[in-house]
Amino acid sequence: MGHSWALKPFEAFGANLQEFSLLHRCAQGGIQQGANVCHLNEVLDKAALVLGDEPKKRNAKYEAMLEAIAREEVGNGYPRLNSWAVIYLSSTLEAFVKEYLTKWIQRRPSTMKLQAVQKVKIGIADVRLMNNYEIARYIVTSLGSNQAQRPKSGVDRYEKMLEHFSLSGRVPRNVSKSIYELMRVRNALAHNNGVIDDQFIRECPWMNCKRGDTLKVKGESLDSYVNSIESYVMLIMWRAVNFFRSGAGDGDIARIFEEHGERYAI
Repeated sequence: MGHSWALKPFEAFGANLQEFSLLHRCAQGGIQQGANVCHLNEVLDKAALVLGDEPKKRNAKYEAMLEAIAREEVGNGYPRLNSWAVIYLSSTLEAFVKEYLTKWIQRRPSTMKLQAVQKVKIGIADVRLMNNYEIARYIVTSLGSNQAQRPKSGVDRYEKMLEHFSLSGRVPRNVSKSIYELMRVRNALAHNNGVIDDQFIRECPWMNCKRGDTLKVKGESLDSYVNSIESYVMLIMWRAVNFFRSGAGDGDIARIFEEHGERYAI
């Protein structure tokens, strides 16, 4: 039996990440254009007068406000846009890990015999109302929320979940630190409107933030987050490769990953 199904979630994740990068660049270009909207309209109005035409009626106050916001965003390195991107990236990583493990349980029925899985409590009435996907998803969600000692934000929480399925392992320190920072920044943006508090300073002292300041996500920081997430997901992929390679009759996925290995190198 082949295991090519295990590759598809990673391909989908890569496609989603590429789409995100493209849309982020497009948004930057749109904001850049918006920064010049008033100047362009003024030029058009002058040209119309020279040609003897009436300038178009515009909401000058509104256009000036848009231009000011756009110029501030461009001048500061797109902090608002980058902040929204942080929320998306953190959600994407969490969704990927949970979805992958859900598929793992679905495609590998033997995982139902794992001790951690058997400890998950679910009512008989609930099971009768669920399909296989929903049951698998419930198990993954329970494993993520019912840990005796909740790990710190970052890869630790995912590693605890992956460990149950023999998919955990060493994570490069720079990758782990970057994702940890991403999660702390995400929490500050989502739960404290980006305002730095003492807890954030304790958790990310290397960022040299001051209490009361507002987080401004720089482009280089966002690039680091994207690269670290991609590296971490590819690391999980290679763990899956090794898992199947160690089994009997699992040459199919090994062949597939060898063919695509250069694309997914970390």
